[in-house]
Amino acid sequence: MRQIKNFRAGSNNTKIVLSNKKRETMTDDDDDDDDDDDDDDDDDDDMIMMMMMMMMMMMMMMMMMMMMMMMIMLMLIRMINVKVTLF
Repeated sequence: MRQIKNFRAGSNNTKIVLSNKKRETMTDDDDDDDDDDDDDDDDDDDMIMMMMMMMMMMMMMMMMMMMMMMMIMLMLIRMINVKVTLF
């Protein structure tokens, strides 16, 4: 009887150890996955920020070109001495 009790106690201990190891590995894997996901999200955010910056730069360039064109047109019209009713 003592041997059987000892055997049962030993098997229970091994089960507990295995379950603890599984929990540790699972939590570690989950943490690693979370870190990877965070890194991917950061990369996506960086890409979105880069796209936003490029769009802003393009908009600024377009605005500058439009302003330059308007100024040149006004200068030409004034040089030709034609009365302007735009402004």
